[in-house]
Amino acid sequence: MPRGAKPGERRGGRKKGVKNKLTLEKLRLLKESADSAGGKLAMDNLAKLMGKCVALAERYEPFVGEEPDEVAFVRFVRLSSNLARALAPYQSPTFTRLQVSGDKNNPLLVGEGVTPSRLREILLEKIIQTGLIPTALKQLEGGNGIANIIDAEIVSSIDETQEAKDDER
Repeated sequence: MPRGAKPGERRGGRKKGVKNKLTLEKLRLLKESADSAGGKLAMDNLAKLMGKCVALAERYEPFVGEEPDEVAFVRFVRLSSNLARALAPYQSPTFTRLQVSGDKNNPLLVGEGVTPSRLREILLEKIIQTGLIPTALKQLEGGNGIANIIDAEIVSSIDETQEAKDDER
């Protein structure tokens, strides 16, 4: 008589999706710690502590506070600045570097000493060569938006180039 389970058959053991004892214990401890902290996030607790430290620093501020004490003032200012430093990543955005580049076939290279006007000419040459006109340039009427950067006659030469390319097709 064969013993054991048939292929694909489950016998005994924990049902699928039921948590084991260790997982249940971890969840219990997490719930207890969250309840003891008032269910608040760490950054909420840091913000609350920073507010208390600032209030104490104002209380002990020399010549101004209710109980002037320079040593206590310096201690609470340092503590509040450390808390502010820890909170900063959660409350303020960080800026990243933006790099403008072309594609593999036509990399955008700006040489040393290239003036903005020369760079504008290079970009306009690329626009004329490709025949791709940004919609902002097509919608120009008398010095609005990008017209402050690109002269109207250059825009008209781009339009003429576009029309010539359309005729060739």
